[in-house]
Amino acid sequence: PAPTNEPIRPPDVPDASLAPASEPVARTILIVVDENNIRSGDARYAMDAALTFVNGANPQDRIGVVTIPVASARVEPTTDRAPVRQALGRITGRLVPVETLLSQVRAVGITEAFKVQQDAQAFRRLVNRECTGQGGVGEVPGCEQELQVIVYTLAADVRQRMIDSARALTAAIGALGRVPGPKTLVLVSQELSVPNTPGERKDFEFETRAIAEAAARAQVSVYVLQLHSLLF
Repeated sequence: PAPTNEPIRPPDVPDASLAPASEPVARTILIVVDENNIRSGDARYAMDAALTFVNGANPQDRIGVVTIPVASARVEPTTDRAPVRQALGRITGRLVPVETLLSQVRAVGITEAFKVQQDAQAFRRLVNRECTGQGGVGEVPGCEQELQVIVYTLAADVRQRMIDSARALTAAIGALGRVPGPKTLVLVSQELSVPNTPGERKDFEFETRAIAEAAARAQVSVYVLQLHSLLF
């Protein structure tokens, strides 16, 4: 072609302000329901909160559901909200606190149970309170041994529920880590008692450290769903 004196022009570049907005990044979200720490009958409030979260998620997000420590409900992550809503609607909560059952026998709470295990004088005060006979005279036969069983049972129940839930959560995080892309785990739980005694705090810190390490390895963000019902 014949030479030209016209300046060289760069190729046309579209105006960024006219470009379509980028699509939100699709996430994989796993809702983990700690069913053994949600009181039987109270699950409706927890599931309503979970459904509000599901309804507010981006349509591209893949959402799954699993209950712990036993997978009585399980939905693999999907963009179809119907099975997720159905699974959440079937969760009822399985916690029947041993404290509630044993309080019908003797008035001993969880905090007191852990305290008297560490403090002999506190246990003696408990015996004096619960085992005094009618009119404040004498001691009810077998009452002290009964209290020892109640205290042990209360503490063992709380300790085991904490360990079961923490380890099941660690396993769920590990499984989620095998999924590519951004990953989020949302924990739904009503209560997870951790008594403020050195031994129990040490056990709890051991389990939570394992959860944190699993989340870091799997690159999973972990959130706890804040529940608004006064029952929680």
